[in-house]
Amino acid sequence: MPLLIPIVISALLGCITLAVIGLKTNSFSLILAEQAQALKDPNAPTVDLSFWGKLIPLAPIHMAIIWWFAFRLWGAEVSQATRRSMTIVLWIAVLTAIANSIAHAERVTLMPILVGLFPVWVFTNTKVSMGKSWSFLKPIAVGAGAVLGLFFLLTLLRGNAQVGDAAQLLLGYTFSSYNRLAATLDGSLRYTYAGNVQDLCAFCTSNKYLNAVFPYAQFFHIPDAVTTWATDFTDTGSAGLVGGYTFASAFAYIFRDIGWWSPLYFLLQGLIVGRAWQSFERGRVFGLMLYPWCAFSVLFWFGFNVFFNDAFFYIIAGAIVLRLYEKLSFGRAAATQAEAALPRSVDSPATLLEGN
Repeated sequence: MPLLIPIVISALLGCITLAVIGLKTNSFSLILAEQAQALKDPNAPTVDLSFWGKLIPLAPIHMAIIWWFAFRLWGAEVSQATRRSMTIVLWIAVLTAIANSIAHAERVTLMPILVGLFPVWVFTNTKVSMGKSWSFLKPIAVGAGAVLGLFFLLTLLRGNAQVGDAAQLLLGYTFSSYNRLAATLDGSLRYTYAGNVQDLCAFCTSNKYLNAVFPYAQFFHIPDAVTTWATDFTDTGSAGLVGGYTFASAFAYIFRDIGWWSPLYFLLQGLIVGRAWQSFERGRVFGLMLYPWCAFSVLFWFGFNVFFNDAFFYIIAGAIVLRLYEKLSFGRAAATQAEAALPRSVDSPATLLEGN
């Protein structure tokens, strides 16, 4: 079945990178010893992960392929046997993505994997049972519980908190961020590196391949990520706030870069999200891969600006490749039908699952 090929290849590459991390680093032993916080130490020595380790940045594409595959699967009328086998493949891919995030002790890369599945599930299922308008609340509650559970688990595995402390961290990383936003707006919270446009596009700031061609970070005199990360703690503490909680919301970070031009920046984000939603609603590859990321980015506004980070651009590149793959594998007519069809409608894209 052609639909299986992208997600199987993506999951296999994820398993390979996971194995490389386990063999070349001591991440798993640190996690099992509840000392995963050491993985976040900016002074820790880097490890050469060879060729396979270079596939780690492709994790966002694997995540987006999961969303694409879930939409094609959940929105199709197929036999129970086919649905069952495809569902197994889907959750194997999801578990692979989750395991890679845990291996890096990264909460920010862990949450979009599950959060991105919410709009996919809601869209494909509410088209079926419009009379049961509240039927989507149960999986959303279950998914939210899973995200919170993984957040607490990863916090505990870092070895720096008990259950009560983990709950305090959750509050400190969410509600308190808007307190820091208010402090930024009234001028009581002043950042050392304000105005150097480091938060407008994390991809432009940190991607070494882009900066090798166009030295964005050097042009705007942007210090390395570790330096700015460290000063956020001291700047927050100097404002009379708890220095351990540095999240100030995406609005505050953009405001510190461009001031009252920020609404125009978020207008641009809104236009992109709108276009991604239109594409998602039509079942097009770009929307299926990009809109869940946009949805997560908006939900994560309480933290910092993740919209234009590496994942955004990697997902677009992956969508181009996957769009070409659909056309070559299924034919132009089948790919167009899959895009135009509403989930589980008379013209549902079941042909993609059956290998038309």
